Amino acid sequence: MVKHQLEDRDDGEERKQPRKERTMNITEHAFKDTENESMATELEIKDTKEKITATELEIKDTKEKIKETKKQITATKLEIKGAMAKITAKELEINEKKTKIEEIERQIVDRRRQQEAEDASMNTESVDFDELVRHLQRDKKRLEGEEKRLEGEKKLLEKGLELLEKDMTRLDRDMERLDKNMERLDKDMERLDKNMARLDKSMDALREKERWFWEPGRAPVSSWKGSDARLDWMGFREEKKLFRLDGSYLQYEGGGKEEELFLYCRESFVKQHRFLQEEVLDNQALGWILGPPGSGKTTTSFAFCVSLDMGKWSVAFVRLFFDGSVKFMRIIGNQIKSCCFSAYYATQAFHNILCGWRDDKKLLLLIDGYWSHIEAHQHVLSVCSHWRNQRREDRRLVVVTSMSSRGPKTKVHLDREFNVKQHLVDSWTIEEYLEAVRFDAVYKRVEPFLEMNVSKDQLGFKVPREQGGREDRVRRKHYLAGGSCRYMFDMTSADVIEELNLDSISANSLEMVCRYGACEESGDIKVVSVSIVMLFFQAMERTGLTVKYDKSGQTVHWDACLVKIFDPRKSKKTLPSCRTCFRPISENQGGYDAVFVDLPSKCAQFVQVTVAKQHDFKLRYFPEALIALGILPGHGWTVKVVLLIPQNRVREFKISCVDDRGKLKEYGWEGGQEETNVDIASVLLEH
Repeated sequence: MVKHQLEDRDDGEERKQPRKERTMNITEHAFKDTENESMATELEIKDTKEKITATELEIKDTKEKIKETKKQITATKLEIKGAMAKITAKELEINEKKTKIEEIERQIVDRRRQQEAEDASMNTESVDFDELVRHLQRDKKRLEGEEKRLEGEKKLLEKGLELLEKDMTRLDRDMERLDKNMERLDKDMERLDKNMARLDKSMDALREKERWFWEPGRAPVSSWKGSDARLDWMGFREEKKLFRLDGSYLQYEGGGKEEELFLYCRESFVKQHRFLQEEVLDNQALGWILGPPGSGKTTTSFAFCVSLDMGKWSVAFVRLFFDGSVKFMRIIGNQIKSCCFSAYYATQAFHNILCGWRDDKKLLLLIDGYWSHIEAHQHVLSVCSHWRNQRREDRRLVVVTSMSSRGPKTKVHLDREFNVKQHLVDSWTIEEYLEAVRFDAVYKRVEPFLEMNVSKDQLGFKVPREQGGREDRVRRKHYLAGGSCRYMFDMTSADVIEELNLDSISANSLEMVCRYGACEESGDIKVVSVSIVMLFFQAMERTGLTVKYDKSGQTVHWDACLVKIFDPRKSKKTLPSCRTCFRPISENQGGYDAVFVDLPSKCAQFVQVTVAKQHDFKLRYFPEALIALGILPGHGWTVKVVLLIPQNRVREFKISCVDDRGKLKEYGWEGGQEETNVDIASVLLEH
């Protein structure tokens, strides 16, 4: 049925079509109208949800303001109460002082009368009386000063009370305004909830209507697009060292602009093709292809599919996206037919498409971009797996994913029962990059992406800018790209930095990564490793790092210092006079990520930054670096090694094995006991 629907039709012959086909066209238009109405309703639902979210946030903010205002009102009331109590206390003090002054005045009057009476009877002057009067007058003056001071304090308190009462009035008005705003928001929320209920009801009706269209025999063909498959144009070149692929296969919309891609057939490319041929096609396995992002899994899988004999195989592709949407592509003759579905309709659509995919040839279905945590992806895989299991002898299924594993629920006995096989794809090495750009066809396309047109501030260290050949450009870009060929050959340096979020980071970013580690289930651990090393060098160039040593529990701050690139294969004639952090030229340098050299104290400290739970300690790289730096045995140098790991992995971290024991014996390390000389440290967050 689907094959019949995918056949091209001449619009000019529409009137000559049978009545059944004319009815089909009417159905297509009706479906399109329903689909458009659904999209409009979805947009309205999205807009309403955004309004609801905004209103909820406003309600939350208003409640917080009300809560804060109530606190201020309570605090102001307490201040007013305190101020009134202080005023009352001052009034009591003032009255007390007045009472004492009046008492002193009465004493002075009484003393004068007493003195006058004594003078009249005795006719003598009393020195004691004058002294007593002066003493009472001094007490009176002192009390009057205290009274005046208390009156001043009382006025200040009354003024403060007046201000508090004004604040109270303002807070009461604010509270009244917030209450009205809260009442308005509650009404808005009620209106939005009703509108949402209406939209949900309308959407249910539209989905039910669309479901009718997806019943067998009614699947609309208006969603399909067709373009030239260009099968003869694609294929191996340069004695099978390159594969030319049409990049439009990788675009979301079908029939996109043709794009010439040249894939370098590295060893991993050959192994993946061998796995697909031997395990999937020949042995009828359900194939899983896993590997880090940018390792070339998708393009290699597409290259394999389009290179098959289309007289024997019928090939289709399923591309899954993070939002749950799905793109289906199928090669029919010299055409590639494609259509896109939203997550909601993907399961039913695939059920109908796969049920209608009937051919006298064997069928190969490739699912690309699968993530186990996305529900729509699970549904599509379930439908496709069921389709494959119905006729394993004629149907093949391959799943390509960037997950690090197929998940924790993988069972060996089920893999055996359903004949499940998996293949792991390695990241790119610097040698493979260099071999790829030897071919002019590859270099011509990727040359614009090899420029390191980013600043020192963005990277955290200075990259040599001297003009060089292909190898120099690749090595410079390798600082950023690491093992991802997408970063190396398909993205500018600025885009890589933006994706890695390295342009706005600080030392705290590294501290956060080192504190919480990397999510191994995400499949991005190698990208995280590249990012964390970049973060480390930025931190050392800008702010330095504070680390805690596991053995001693000691906290030490590594001061910021100059970061320089060095090549362990080339000897340095002189060392900087100040402490310097040397970064090896290769991102895949074994053993260490950096070496701090402090000439005055004659100390060389190697640092390996890792997010893994265990680490292989390879000693042969250390003496090579020391000799290249001119640090020779017997000259009083101290050599240290620090493994910098996430805080949450300190307890479980272990050195799994030690290679090349005795390599550092001439630098004072006891052979056979190298693990004891290694320091484990974690980055501390500074508050």
